[in-house]
Amino acid sequence: METTYDVKEYKILACKGARKTTYTVCWVVADKRWREPFNTVALAEGFRSDLIRATGNGGAFAVATVSRCLIGPSRLL
Repeated sequence: METTYDVKEYKILACKGARKTTYTVCWVVADKRWREPFNTVALAEGFRSDLIRATGNGGAFAVATVSRCLIGPSRLL
């Protein structure tokens, strides 16, 4: 499994729909864009916080697997 430390996190996007607002976390791993939608801003902030913590701890991210696969001291599965 190919891994990389080239990870960039972006701000949370609020997408207002007809029925509800969805909050999406966006990040890039080795020039591949990923995104994960959440129903509340608190869930999105928690997930983004985990991403930032994982990159700060030196965790390697899988390049071509599931969007939240992380190899290292903490896991985001």
